[in-house]
Amino acid sequence: MRPLLHGDISAAARALYGAPAADRPALSLRLIAEAEIADAHARDLGRIHPTYGNGSLMGAARKRALPPEPGFSDPEYCLCFAQILRAVASHAPGNFQSSRADFFERNRRPPVRSGHWPEGRDTRDGRGSPDPAPVAE
Repeated sequence: MRPLLHGDISAAARALYGAPAADRPALSLRLIAEAEIADAHARDLGRIHPTYGNGSLMGAARKRALPPEPGFSDPEYCLCFAQILRAVASHAPGNFQSSRADFFERNRRPPVRSGHWPEGRDTRDGRGSPDPAPVAE
Protein backbone atom coordinates (compact mmCIF):
# COMPACT_ATOMS: atom_id res chain seq x y z
CA MET A 1 0.00 0.00 0.00
CA ARG A 2 1.20 3.49 -0.74
CA PRO A 3 2.05 5.84 2.16
CA LEU A 4 -0.99 6.88 4.15
CA LEU A 5 -2.20 10.46 4.22
CA HIS A 6 -5.13 12.12 5.95
CA GLY A 7 -7.21 11.99 2.78
CA ASP A 8 -6.78 8.20 2.61
CA ILE A 9 -8.24 7.78 6.08
CA SER A 10 -11.03 10.26 5.35
CA ALA A 11 -12.04 8.52 2.10
CA ALA A 12 -11.96 5.10 3.77
CA ALA A 13 -14.09 6.42 6.65
CA ARG A 14 -16.62 7.72 4.13
CA ALA A 15 -16.73 4.27 2.49
CA LEU A 16 -17.39 2.73 5.92
CA TYR A 17 -20.00 5.39 6.70
CA GLY A 18 -22.04 4.25 3.70
CA ALA A 19 -21.97 0.60 4.83
CA PRO A 20 -24.06 -1.10 7.53
CA ALA A 21 -22.39 -0.96 10.95
CA ALA A 22 -22.02 -4.75 11.15
CA ASP A 23 -20.05 -4.83 7.86
CA ARG A 24 -17.58 -2.07 8.72
CA PRO A 25 -14.79 -4.09 10.40
CA ALA A 26 -14.57 -6.50 7.44
CA LEU A 27 -14.84 -3.66 4.92
CA SER A 28 -11.97 -1.77 6.56
CA LEU A 29 -9.72 -4.81 6.19
CA ARG A 30 -10.93 -5.34 2.63
CA LEU A 31 -10.03 -1.74 1.70
CA ILE A 32 -6.50 -2.25 3.02
CA ALA A 33 -6.17 -5.55 1.11
CA GLU A 34 -7.43 -3.94 -2.11
CA ALA A 35 -4.95 -1.07 -1.74
CA GLU A 36 -2.11 -3.57 -1.31
CA ILE A 37 -3.20 -5.56 -4.37
CA ALA A 38 -3.40 -2.36 -6.42
CA ASP A 39 0.00 -1.15 -5.22
CA ALA A 40 1.65 -4.45 -6.15
CA HIS A 41 -0.08 -4.30 -9.55
CA ALA A 42 1.16 -0.74 -10.13
CA ARG A 43 4.72 -1.63 -9.13
CA ASP A 44 4.83 -4.76 -11.28
CA LEU A 45 3.04 -3.49 -14.40
CA GLY A 46 3.55 0.28 -14.19
CA ARG A 47 -0.17 1.13 -14.37
CA ILE A 48 -3.07 1.39 -11.97
CA HIS A 49 -5.23 -1.59 -11.14
CA PRO A 50 -8.48 -1.48 -13.15
CA THR A 51 -10.64 -2.35 -10.14
CA TYR A 52 -8.79 -1.21 -7.01
CA GLY A 53 -7.08 1.98 -8.12
CA ASN A 54 -3.55 3.32 -7.73
CA GLY A 55 -2.45 1.49 -4.58
CA SER A 56 -3.56 4.11 -2.08
CA LEU A 57 -6.25 3.54 0.50
CA MET A 58 -8.12 6.48 -1.05
CA GLY A 59 -7.97 4.80 -4.46
CA ALA A 60 -9.54 1.64 -3.07
CA ALA A 61 -12.21 3.61 -1.19
CA ARG A 62 -13.12 5.79 -4.17
CA LYS A 63 -14.04 2.73 -6.22
CA ARG A 64 -17.21 2.75 -4.12
CA ALA A 65 -20.03 5.26 -3.94
CA LEU A 66 -18.91 7.66 -1.20
CA PRO A 67 -21.38 9.78 0.74
CA PRO A 68 -20.47 13.42 1.39
CA GLU A 69 -18.13 13.81 4.34
CA PRO A 70 -20.33 14.59 7.33
CA GLY A 71 -17.67 15.95 9.69
CA PHE A 72 -16.77 15.05 13.24
CA SER A 73 -20.00 16.39 14.68
CA ASP A 74 -21.60 13.15 13.45
CA PRO A 75 -20.93 10.38 16.02
CA GLU A 76 -21.44 7.64 13.44
CA TYR A 77 -18.75 9.15 11.18
CA CYS A 78 -16.40 9.38 14.18
CA LEU A 79 -16.89 5.64 14.73
CA CYS A 80 -16.06 5.00 11.07
CA PHE A 81 -12.94 7.14 11.29
CA ALA A 82 -11.86 5.28 14.44
CA GLN A 83 -12.59 1.93 12.77
CA ILE A 84 -10.31 2.56 9.82
CA LEU A 85 -7.58 3.93 12.11
CA ARG A 86 -7.80 0.74 14.21
CA ALA A 87 -7.56 -1.41 11.10
CA VAL A 88 -4.55 0.53 9.82
CA ALA A 89 -2.84 0.45 13.21
CA SER A 90 -3.33 -3.32 13.57
CA HIS A 91 -2.07 -3.97 10.05
CA ALA A 92 1.45 -5.38 9.64
CA PRO A 93 3.65 -2.32 10.39
CA GLY A 94 6.51 -3.51 8.18
CA ASN A 95 4.34 -3.11 5.09
CA PHE A 96 3.93 0.62 5.59
CA GLN A 97 7.62 1.29 6.09
CA SER A 98 8.66 -0.64 2.99
CA SER A 99 5.90 0.97 0.95
CA ARG A 100 7.09 4.42 1.95
CA ALA A 101 10.65 3.56 0.97
CA ASP A 102 9.46 2.05 -2.33
CA PHE A 103 7.37 5.14 -3.05
CA PHE A 104 10.29 7.50 -2.59
CA GLU A 105 12.64 5.25 -4.55
CA ARG A 106 10.19 5.12 -7.49
CA ASN A 107 9.67 8.88 -7.46
CA ARG A 108 13.24 9.97 -6.86
CA ARG A 109 14.42 12.82 -9.06
CA PRO A 110 17.98 13.79 -9.82
CA PRO A 111 19.34 16.54 -7.57
CA VAL A 112 19.12 20.03 -8.99
CA ARG A 113 22.22 22.16 -8.59
CA SER A 114 21.72 25.82 -7.88
CA GLY A 115 21.45 27.81 -11.10
CA HIS A 116 21.06 24.76 -13.35
CA TRP A 117 18.16 22.84 -14.81
CA PRO A 118 18.28 19.07 -14.25
CA GLU A 119 19.36 18.71 -17.91
CA GLY A 120 22.35 20.93 -17.15
CA ARG A 121 21.17 24.10 -18.92
CA ASP A 122 22.50 27.18 -17.16
CA THR A 123 19.61 29.43 -16.15
CA ARG A 124 21.74 32.49 -15.41
CA ASP A 125 22.22 33.26 -19.09
CA GLY A 126 19.07 35.34 -19.47
CA ARG A 127 16.84 32.48 -20.62
CA GLY A 128 14.70 32.12 -17.50
CA SER A 129 16.95 32.98 -14.60
CA PRO A 130 15.58 31.82 -11.24
CA ASP A 131 17.54 34.61 -9.55
CA PRO A 132 15.74 37.93 -9.04
CA ALA A 133 16.82 40.79 -11.28
CA PRO A 134 19.36 43.18 -9.72
CA VAL A 135 17.81 46.20 -8.10
CA ALA A 136 18.90 49.53 -9.62
CA GLU A 137 20.12 52.02 -7.02
